[in-house]
Amino acid sequence: MSKTRGIGEYGMTRAFFRGGTTSFTYTRGYYCDARVGSTASTRCEAGANFRKPPIRDFDPLYITVPLGFTVRPMMMDCPNGLVCVDHPGTIDLRRLEKALKPLYPKLTDRQLRAALRNVATPGHDHFITTKAGGHPEWWDVRIVGVTNRAEYNKIHASKSARFLRHEINAGGTTPVIPTNLLPVLRRQLASPHHDLHVARADTARGRPAPRRLAWPARGTTQAMTRIAVTGGSGKLGGAVVRHLAEHGYDVVNVDRASPPADAPGDFLRVDLTDYGQTLQALSCIEDRYDRVDGVVHLAAVPAPGLVPNTTTFVTNITCTHHVFAAARAAGVTNVVWASSETVLGLPFDTPPPYAPVDEGYHPRPESSYSLAKTLEEEMAAQLCRWDPTLKMVGLRFSNVMYPEDYADFPSYDADPMLRKWNLWGYIDARDGAQACRLALELEATGCEVFVIANADTVMTTPSVDLLARVFPGVEVRGEVSGTQTLLSIEKARRVLGYQPQHSWRDEVLPDGGA
Repeated sequence: MSKTRGIGEYGMTRAFFRGGTTSFTYTRGYYCDARVGSTASTRCEAGANFRKPPIRDFDPLYITVPLGFTVRPMMMDCPNGLVCVDHPGTIDLRRLEKALKPLYPKLTDRQLRAALRNVATPGHDHFITTKAGGHPEWWDVRIVGVTNRAEYNKIHASKSARFLRHEINAGGTTPVIPTNLLPVLRRQLASPHHDLHVARADTARGRPAPRRLAWPARGTTQAMTRIAVTGGSGKLGGAVVRHLAEHGYDVVNVDRASPPADAPGDFLRVDLTDYGQTLQALSCIEDRYDRVDGVVHLAAVPAPGLVPNTTTFVTNITCTHHVFAAARAAGVTNVVWASSETVLGLPFDTPPPYAPVDEGYHPRPESSYSLAKTLEEEMAAQLCRWDPTLKMVGLRFSNVMYPEDYADFPSYDADPMLRKWNLWGYIDARDGAQACRLALELEATGCEVFVIANADTVMTTPSVDLLARVFPGVEVRGEVSGTQTLLSIEKARRVLGYQPQHSWRDEVLPDGGA
């Protein structure tokens, strides 16, 4: 058996949607993917995502759980001890054992582990992002712990998944905790005021009564999302490791080179050209961790010309294939990787088709390095075609810079040709790290690529004047004002919510160049 289904009993529940409440019915049992190990009587668990859903198309169903405090039962759609038909009545929390251990000092490790095998499902609320046109649909259940009563009341009053996700990103809740659970719900097109239909699910099925533990308090319930960052000791990688750690992620730096002594997170020395090492690094390492929830793949020969051409190509394409394949084998469906601005046609000896350049035209690789990056994008697209549950996001990073690099920027004004090779673009490593986090947190499936640059160029000369001088025949699309970047980040802004926070001008020019 690869899955477990609940009883096919009619029931009704509610969900919050865009500031209102909508009713749902269900007549089919839930699905818990038993490929993800669970010891609960329902075969459902929290802490790891499903590996094979029952259908290709589904939407997220966020459930908020009050942690460390109680609320009136009628405030919740599914109160403690009762189960909305047909939700699972128990859940396996063993993956959260490390976070829960401090709450139960009187329990031995063995006693706590036994208790977490089959815990009564806590009371919760539902938040949805679509009404699915009134059609029956599978929903991917994602748990969000709310550790403050005022925060819980604020989220409850908003009745909005968008507001909930804002609070998640702002750190007002725990990170999203994945599950292997998908129920089938259908929006009630008419709106009768039914009483909430609940049932004692496990008793009805004649299964053993679950263990009841007090739901953990703030700071100990967080099923910290573990992200493996390959190349985490590199220039961009170091910034990504720090940024993710600062935002509450459990980070594992997977690299051949050691990180600085003050780097946060864990470090694992791995040769990504060895598939066996890569697979173990993204699966489990004894005495270190037992799962990885997402991957940010940055490891690579970082530019053309550093080693022989074939070495660049073979190393980069091999490492990327190993990471992508190992992630799939380990059941990791959230993959972000570093593509490159070079696929846009750098060094632009052949002028770009238009400016600002964007994701709208086919890649134009002009080097072995760029050719590998182009093929990586195609590889990701095909893997997502094979497996519709995958999310793979390629970030076409511009030239990565640290603040200490900015002292050279004013000298570029003397000769526009010095930096014409990438349309005078750059990316502050801190903003590149922001883009990686936003890509990880994007609620989507399939393959997407985004140009990631800062909002300005490296020059003080207006961008349209640079184009007129260096690329006089190139079409200028849209309005380009001031020193606006010519590597368009509009798609990243629109889809990811990316907004660069740094500029070289703030570091070097008086008053930021104003």
